[in-house]
Amino acid sequence: MGLLLHLLLCTFVILTLGGERGVTALSTVRHPPHILETEKQSLFALTIDSTHQFKCIADGVPTPSVEWIQTKSLAPDPSRKTALAANGFLPPNEFTVNMQGYYQCVAKNMYGTAVTNHIKLVIAQDAVFDINADPVLDQGIKGEPKMIKCLTTRPSLPKATFQWRVHEDPKSDVPVSQLTSGWRMSIDNKGSLYFAYLEMDDNRVINGIQWTYMCYALNPIVQSNKYGSPTRLNVQDGTVTPKKPSIPSTLSANNVIHILENEDLDLFCFFNGYPKITYTWTKTSMPAYVPKDDGTHIVIDGAKDTELYNGEYVCNGKNTQGQESIIYKVIVDVPPYFDNNPNAVKDTNATDGSTIDFKCIALGKPTPTIEWRKNNIPVTAENKGPRVSFTVNGNEGTYKIEKVQKGNDITASDLSVITCYAKSPIGESFGSGYINVFNSFVISTPPRGVQLVNRDMVINLDCGVTGDPNKPVHVDWYHDNIKLIMNKGKIEKLPNNTLRIYVKEYGKSDEALGNYSCYATTEKPFQRIIRTAEVYTNGTVIQVTTAGGGGLWWIAIIVAIILIIIILLLIFCCIKRNKGESYPVDENERKTGNVPENDLHKPEHGGFNDYQRNEKDPIGGSRASISGSIKALDSDDDDGDSMAEYGEVDNGQFNEDGSFIGQYVPDKNKNTRHDAAPPPYSKSGSDTMV
Repeated sequence: MGLLLHLLLCTFVILTLGGERGVTALSTVRHPPHILETEKQSLFALTIDSTHQFKCIADGVPTPSVEWIQTKSLAPDPSRKTALAANGFLPPNEFTVNMQGYYQCVAKNMYGTAVTNHIKLVIAQDAVFDINADPVLDQGIKGEPKMIKCLTTRPSLPKATFQWRVHEDPKSDVPVSQLTSGWRMSIDNKGSLYFAYLEMDDNRVINGIQWTYMCYALNPIVQSNKYGSPTRLNVQDGTVTPKKPSIPSTLSANNVIHILENEDLDLFCFFNGYPKITYTWTKTSMPAYVPKDDGTHIVIDGAKDTELYNGEYVCNGKNTQGQESIIYKVIVDVPPYFDNNPNAVKDTNATDGSTIDFKCIALGKPTPTIEWRKNNIPVTAENKGPRVSFTVNGNEGTYKIEKVQKGNDITASDLSVITCYAKSPIGESFGSGYINVFNSFVISTPPRGVQLVNRDMVINLDCGVTGDPNKPVHVDWYHDNIKLIMNKGKIEKLPNNTLRIYVKEYGKSDEALGNYSCYATTEKPFQRIIRTAEVYTNGTVIQVTTAGGGGLWWIAIIVAIILIIIILLLIFCCIKRNKGESYPVDENERKTGNVPENDLHKPEHGGFNDYQRNEKDPIGGSRASISGSIKALDSDDDDGDSMAEYGEVDNGQFNEDGSFIGQYVPDKNKNTRHDAAPPPYSKSGSDTMV
């Protein structure tokens, strides 16, 4: 028996462990990488002494590795592939020019590769001037236009804003004054200083010393002013004559400006001429703008790809001599992005055997082209795999997987990350989504119809669900197509999804009748199974009691239980009381030498001799028979009875009421171990006395 139990136990353990391993192989969560959080902005300009950590949080099963990869370099070192730490952390004082470039976060595990859009990293740096350069001597004529360039050996990153100031000593960093921009003198977006016409005061000769013009470049990130490009302007005397506005030779009458959506638009317009020129800006539909420097600049915040921002901006310059205009055709470019159509690439939880059908529509300006990638590898006709078909038509395409397989290994599984990659001359974008495959579920124990017999019934309707343990299934119950709101004690959904109905809690029993439907639903992927059962009656009238009366049934049950317990206790006590050890009296007496038959004939033992009736006259004091034959009186004419012939009869043997109770009490003086024998009876002693 012990060996058998041991074998059964071993078999159970083996089956249990084997079964668990089998379940694990089929039901362990397997999840391709999924990027949860990353950087939203696409451009970062950081200083060398700053710290920064680029966000890239991904999940997946098994846990994916996450790293930032430098995909394109702005610096002349294309061999550098990875410039950021795996967690995207940039330590201070370790930034180099080689770290500038485009970066992408890549999350990988055995089931796929997920990527983010690129970010552009710029190491902020000041503009660099040749501080040892001697001042440039530039010539001009009074009344004629002039332009002085701001010369740097390295431009500012990001782009700087510019000012011009005059220094008494070009080697000193203490300026005397800052030039005021306006209609006659203004600065373009590259730092060049324009004069509509020159005056003798532009020589900047004070107390016989010619002062120097200096260009200042302000970096918005570093927050520092660097200056240089010293220039001394020698203005020769001339005549200032009225001239209509004209376009400087370094500017163009027709310009095309590309700007990225959401960037600020800064347009510069300048005319040569005299007298004062008035600036105005016009457009068919003009967005809000801020004019600066007497209208030579306008700034528009956050350009959008709409008619309001796109189009021709016309700058008009007018004085008493005439007018001129410069046209800027503004095109707001939009980096690639994806249309949110119902079949767009997205994270997808598919059911084993189902079909996945993605459609990618890439938008942007200019129009991008697309490419399909699986785990960040371009999909081709050669490597697309079985059950997969795809199309590419410019900025649109489809990707379809038929009969999706969960599989038990990587090669047989469709778990992966599918990406629609869109690119254009101004940018690129990655529309990615993982594919996770689950087993479909079934309602293994559907609800069954129940006949309502009496009001005290508690009805249970099953809805057991069997399926993939990693895919949650939500169960709702409906009564005659109306969703049920659970009410504890009246109608409840148990943890196993069984619906329990307490009929007696309804005002009327027939309110509990009807069709009950179990809705089992999964959201990702969406799957719904409905099973319905009816609670019905055979047509007989069901007794309807009040809600209060219906609650007395439990009192009756408690009373009945108490009575049953009491009866069982009484029976137990009686059995216990009457139960004793058997004592064989006759056997034990004979062993001691006492023979009951002999003792019966021994008067000293309380016995007696056989009784013999004396046919003669009774002896005085003897006990006459009460039923024997009595001799009649010897008298012919006297009918009365007489006791004289019987001699002296002991009348004291009867009590006052004529009974002889107590006459057979044993003699107390006899000291025997047996009870005294009763007095001798007559043969008719069993007759009843009346």
